[in-house]
Amino acid sequence: MHRLKWFVLAGFAVGLIGALVGSCDREPAGAVDAAVSDAGPRSDGGLPSNANLHIIALDDDSEQPVPARVDFAADGQPNALTFSNDTAGVPLGRDTAGLWTSMALLTGDGEARVTPGRYDITVQRGIEYDVARQRIDVPASGMLSETIRLPRAFDSAGWVGGDFHVHQAPSNDSDVPAQDRVVSLAIEGIEVVAAADHNENFDLAGAARDLRMEKWLFAMSGNEVSIDMGHFNVFPVPFNPALPHGGAPAINMSWDIATMLRTFRAPPEDEIVQINHPRMVSPLSYFVAVGWNPDSGAIGRPPFILDFDSVEILNGIEASRADIEQIIKDWLGLAERGHLLTAVGNSDTHRIVSAKAGSPRTYLRVPDDRPQMLTVEAVRQAIRGRHAIATSGPWLVVTVNDSAGPGDTAVLPAGNDVRLSIEVDAANFVPVDRIRVFANGSTVVQMRTVPSSINHQRFKEVITIPRPAVDTFYVVVADANTPLPRELAGRVDRDTFSYAIANPIFVDVDGVAAFSFPKPPLPPNLTTGMARPDIMPLPWWHDFDHSSVIEFDDCELEQATPDEP
Repeated sequence: MHRLKWFVLAGFAVGLIGALVGSCDREPAGAVDAAVSDAGPRSDGGLPSNANLHIIALDDDSEQPVPARVDFAADGQPNALTFSNDTAGVPLGRDTAGLWTSMALLTGDGEARVTPGRYDITVQRGIEYDVARQRIDVPASGMLSETIRLPRAFDSAGWVGGDFHVHQAPSNDSDVPAQDRVVSLAIEGIEVVAAADHNENFDLAGAARDLRMEKWLFAMSGNEVSIDMGHFNVFPVPFNPALPHGGAPAINMSWDIATMLRTFRAPPEDEIVQINHPRMVSPLSYFVAVGWNPDSGAIGRPPFILDFDSVEILNGIEASRADIEQIIKDWLGLAERGHLLTAVGNSDTHRIVSAKAGSPRTYLRVPDDRPQMLTVEAVRQAIRGRHAIATSGPWLVVTVNDSAGPGDTAVLPAGNDVRLSIEVDAANFVPVDRIRVFANGSTVVQMRTVPSSINHQRFKEVITIPRPAVDTFYVVVADANTPLPRELAGRVDRDTFSYAIANPIFVDVDGVAAFSFPKPPLPPNLTTGMARPDIMPLPWWHDFDHSSVIEFDDCELEQATPDEP
């Protein structure tokens, strides 16, 4: 497939930004203004200099430009401009790209040629910022310059926002070019990413480097290992673009979990292994495959191997409130038996706009929150230490006794009660109406109603919980019955509900013995397993019918107009 290999960043042509025809073999839904699309890239690597719109998106706190997304409405109708299809972007001008109906500002300061006219623009940078709206009149000749200020909704200092489940062109169900994927992540404020292509080792680090966007994004190699028992993200993995499937081993769809883990955790790597969309029915996912019942602790089809690091509580596809509540129950049912998996949120995006990157996402507490200073080890320690918050919108600040945060243990001095401090902040488009505190599993010990508001701080309270008689872990969940606006977060074809889940804080009542969980662990004979001896190699992933593992058909999304999901 031919791809356009021109993009201008800071005055240099640095590589790929987009294919105009995607996996569904259709033309884009619309075309960029003829003055740009007909001219094409110049021989000197630049783009036509007839831009008529210059936009700067400023972080209102730092006064510095930041990557952002611009959407155009006209005459009360959204999606007034269509630059490409939803599979890949097109270059528009200096530091700008057209991603379906959105214009991406790669550095926060960019120029483009768009159809002249009056527009109501929406400028956004993911959930950490308020949405800014402004009416503009783009001239037919000359240049309109606008500076848009983006107020920060919350302070995430010391944390990085990550998406550990994103698809791009190596995946059998995505045709998004690597550089387009990097752009789609950066404009949503994602700072760390792991590639997740079905049975393919891949890494976005090269694309981030080519685009000179390492200041904004730290990329890790990964593989969404897709077998009959479920889908599992593994990262980092050895990536070699010269080898078939990026160097991934030949994967047998009938592998059991023990074989999969043994294969991908082979030295010298120390991979994070994540359970993806655990309750999805098609394709079959892990909790469904094993018949996990968190109420009784029964396992319908053992073994239920739990040698994983994390589990997706929030997933951009498995996004109904019923799905999320069930998975929270599944996760807490494991935790109360001492089987600890870090709760994470990921977008599972396969497209560039209709399924937005970073919605949901995971915040990790790290020593240095600058993306260019991140390391794999820092990410690994944050996930395994459960220093994480999964969210599709709200920001949670949770501590016990003013010190212990998610993943930490607080030793409770004799005679002291538990002082649980909770603060919830959110951008002006994110609803929050409820806060729950779970203790030692699925028991809700505190609940608060949050009034409707567009203020950044939605809730702040120190809740005193009487001293527990036994070791207790606390989980705080903030959510809303109202879905997020589809044009701003999540997916255009379904609702994304507002959730934030802080990983457990452990309260040790004596500080002597190891932390005691309220229920005994699952029997070892049900949670361990041996590899089946009858494994036969299957053809490479692209050589056999993979329809059973396609997570959804995005061709239907491309056929729909953006405002008619």
